[in-house]
Amino acid sequence: MGELARLSIFGLPHRVSQRGNGRQQMVVNDGHYSAHVELMADWRIKGEYDKAIADYKKAIELNPRCVDAYSSLAFLQASCLDEKYRDGKKALENGKQACEMSGGKDGDALDSLAAAYAENGDFDRAVEQETKALKLAMTDRSKKKFQARLELYQQKKPYRHDPKPEKD
Repeated sequence: MGELARLSIFGLPHRVSQRGNGRQQMVVNDGHYSAHVELMADWRIKGEYDKAIADYKKAIELNPRCVDAYSSLAFLQASCLDEKYRDGKKALENGKQACEMSGGKDGDALDSLAAAYAENGDFDRAVEQETKALKLAMTDRSKKKFQARLELYQQKKPYRHDPKPEKD
């Protein structure tokens, strides 16, 4: 039996932790894309990439203008530690879509596009996009992450994302 929500607003998604079965996350209101965007990050951290990809795609289906979903899907496809989930061509398509929708003003989308270019071996474009992302970084944490990736791309190396939560 799930825990009761602290605040329940009719029509808005709820994330519920299930007891047993590994305390899996589930979306109560399946019709809201933001619940899937949040949930897919949890799957990615747990290394459950099939579930993460399914939630990215569901978020895009529910909201085809969701920059975060395209950007996050591109990032996973470009940088996943598990080679079976990397797809440079699709990462590039999704990264370009995210940047187009954001008008090139979203640092995370540019970072994902840079990772996609690097995965495809186009390190000059990866450096170009990561430099733009770095200029748009809003937090010190983002600046550090983007700078580290920029240095990798300058060394002609793709980025590989460790799904474990990063420590500040």
